[in-house]
Amino acid sequence: MSGRVLDEAGKPIAGVKVSIDYAYGHFKPENFVVPSISDSQTTTDAEGRWRFETIMPGSDVKVRLRLTHPDYVSDKVRQIGGEIASKQSVTEWQIRDGSAVIVMQRGYVVTGKVMDSAGHPVENALVAWGEDAYARLGSQDTRTKADGSFQLGAVPAGSTRLTVITDKGMPQTRKIEVGEALQPIDIRLQPGKRLKIRFVDNAGQPIPDVHVGITRWRGQQSMFFEGSNNLFEAISPLRSDRDGIFDWTWAPDDEVHFVFSGKGFSSADASLAASDSEHAQTLHRLLTISGTVKDATTGRPIDRFLAIPIIHFSPDFPMVERQDAKRQSGGKFSLGYDRTDIEHGLQIEAPGYLTWRTSQRFKMGDKKPTLDVRLQPTKPYAGRVLDSAGQPVSDAAVFVATAYQHLDLSDLKNRGGDFHSNYDLSTDAEGRFEIVGQMERYALVVVANQGFTQVERQAGDLPGELRIQPWARVTGELVEAGEPVKGCTVRLFPIRSRADDNPRVDIQFSETTLSDGTFTFDRVPPVPSQVHGDLHFSVESPLMSSRYMPMALLPGEERQVVLGGGGA
Repeated sequence: MSGRVLDEAGKPIAGVKVSIDYAYGHFKPENFVVPSISDSQTTTDAEGRWRFETIMPGSDVKVRLRLTHPDYVSDKVRQIGGEIASKQSVTEWQIRDGSAVIVMQRGYVVTGKVMDSAGHPVENALVAWGEDAYARLGSQDTRTKADGSFQLGAVPAGSTRLTVITDKGMPQTRKIEVGEALQPIDIRLQPGKRLKIRFVDNAGQPIPDVHVGITRWRGQQSMFFEGSNNLFEAISPLRSDRDGIFDWTWAPDDEVHFVFSGKGFSSADASLAASDSEHAQTLHRLLTISGTVKDATTGRPIDRFLAIPIIHFSPDFPMVERQDAKRQSGGKFSLGYDRTDIEHGLQIEAPGYLTWRTSQRFKMGDKKPTLDVRLQPTKPYAGRVLDSAGQPVSDAAVFVATAYQHLDLSDLKNRGGDFHSNYDLSTDAEGRFEIVGQMERYALVVVANQGFTQVERQAGDLPGELRIQPWARVTGELVEAGEPVKGCTVRLFPIRSRADDNPRVDIQFSETTLSDGTFTFDRVPPVPSQVHGDLHFSVESPLMSSRYMPMALLPGEERQVVLGGGGA
């Protein structure tokens, strides 16, 4: 991948740092590689040219370019960039064939002086421009000199925000108009106010070492600083002392939005303003659900089982968080929870027993529950996977889904580490498998080289024999205004039903159209499905319109479709 960087007069810019990031969500997870620093950065030469020789192969690989130069308006340096190239509609194909040209605008120099309320110059004050200075720290901030003067370079023309932070006075922020007519800016600080916060637990005991984060002030993130440019940590650490006190003596006189976090406590946020009296802030200790697990018939402790947290976004939207499951032993368990915005539950699974789940929902601040769980023994929930000819299928992936246990597959791939969010297992050499006993209606989804099947069972029904059917295949072309659309994401997914007790099964596939607008899905479940060119307000797309095309796919069928052929 390569291209050129020019200024507004069409002249090359040398010394532009060009960094590359792979764009999340636009490539297959199995191809994802984080580039090393040496492979992900380069600098333009005297002709403004840059080049990378280390891009991952594949037409579905998408990248973002981040351009920075001290004399020109640059991309954000603390986040994945791409704003400049995106605004100029530089395409993936242009940087692949080397024809990409990106224009950088020379910024303006903003100068001024910072003085305290007595008119004395303030040294080492942090001065930054922008509504969200955190995203650009290192490229849009500076410190005042001994005479209080400052100079900011590469500030874009137009309206922007200037923010000053120092312990010599109250923080100040103002709007400025950057352009040829901008004169040096004199900033006179007012004496700071005192904002005192006392952190206590539910019992009223002080909490030391609480981290105090500033997220917004006057509706902006202009005072949101971290890392090496964090003036707060250098002057007044953003943490409570041994007595649980955070004391900010140079605070503004209006509300600041904070987020508080401490080890062993759930996070909290609040909007507070300086006042004569201290603010009391209660932090809840992390919710812990613990207890014992025994055989309901014999009363003996069950040695090995799985404890899985459940989160309730709302009463009708529970979700088993299998990726956060913990293996437990010795008949005892303990799980910790830290979110305050939802309610929590617990699920216990053990081979040879029916699944157990809490009926009560718990929230942060509740008294720590101690549970006595009794698991009911059950006959083995065993099944067998056969192909269309009745032969056993080994090493097939079997997934289980319920109204609580959601199944989410993207291109038939699992994600995660020790535990996935999905409940999955594999068949043995004879095509056999066994799941834990189910307490509700459930679905079984089987994925194998030979094919696919999805069946539903009632809680008391065993999996039994599952016959897979050959994959369908979908090929097609994406067109718009009669012309093929290249480099666009096309998505395909089985049509899903939604009801309170329906197992939640979400399967989707994505491919990227080639230069002639064609796409191919080689392995598609032979079930009613939909396919469409991806068009969404939050994702860049070459399309101006799109529609869903339904397909009743049959086992072994090869279906060819044209998306957009009728115009819109």
